[in-house]
Amino acid sequence: MNNSNYEYQTIPLQPDKEGEVVATLISHKRSKEFSQAVLLIHGYVDYFFQDHVAEYIINQGFGFYALDLRKYGRSLLPHQTPNMVWKISEYFEEIGIAVKQIKQDHEFLVLMGHSTGGLTAPLFVAEAPEGNLVDALALNSPFFQMNYPKILRKTAIPFLAWIGRKLPKINIALKLSKLYGKSLHKTYMGDWDYNLDWKPIEGYDIPAGWVNAIFQAQKRLRKGLYLNIPTLVIHSERSVNHIFKWNDDMHYADAVLDVSSMRKFAPRISKKLKRVEIDGAKHDVFLSKDPIRRKALAVLGAWLKSLKNEAA
Repeated sequence: MNNSNYEYQTIPLQPDKEGEVVATLISHKRSKEFSQAVLLIHGYVDYFFQDHVAEYIINQGFGFYALDLRKYGRSLLPHQTPNMVWKISEYFEEIGIAVKQIKQDHEFLVLMGHSTGGLTAPLFVAEAPEGNLVDALALNSPFFQMNYPKILRKTAIPFLAWIGRKLPKINIALKLSKLYGKSLHKTYMGDWDYNLDWKPIEGYDIPAGWVNAIFQAQKRLRKGLYLNIPTLVIHSERSVNHIFKWNDDMHYADAVLDVSSMRKFAPRISKKLKRVEIDGAKHDVFLSKDPIRRKALAVLGAWLKSLKNEAA
């Protein structure tokens, strides 16, 4: 990532149960050349490092911004539990501040979310006071449902969520599979270089309170939001579940979430939905192998162009 292309703003937030909280707004230095802009919200165990996505969006004639949410990436403070949140709505504070600031310089704003960010972004539009400032949504493999068999979703996940309400900081002894991270990072089988302190290969310990926050947010979303703004949902056309043993399919399918949940619940997000499946894409479609990655970016670019044409 070429850090010289960006400006970084630390946003002080209201303290939470762990104390001081900040977020970080990243701005591409060319952003103010354009009347339209994109704000990217990352996923779980993630932060902004996708410079190629930012440059592509800039080349489409949109300003580019990204948030490292509280307790992620550049915003993670020494006293904090990495990625911990009690309610998804806590993120509305920093997203709202960023959205208001960006709309001072841009007429049109696309809120783009990946994975957990793809869960948070539509809920922000539906529920946050600043949600009406967002003009369109782009969701990259959104986290609409826990990727477990139905019996576990009906039993174990509600039980863990109940524990999370009582004992939010307790570690549930689960981590992400190492294999997805290894499919990404260049020191293993991947193509990308990023900070492994901020995005560890096997993630972080998962607190029960985080499970409850996700569980409650997903329940709200699946009841239906039916937003009245243009919405793009883009994801792989299949999932792969090689959790313990490497398989080259890890490079060519979603190895984190079940894409059938995206097919099922995407229509409940927006009345103006465009959903596109990318054959051979990874969980983060924009980190897929080339030329699949270029195909995913072209889908995003064509959709952004359609927004510009509608606004003209």
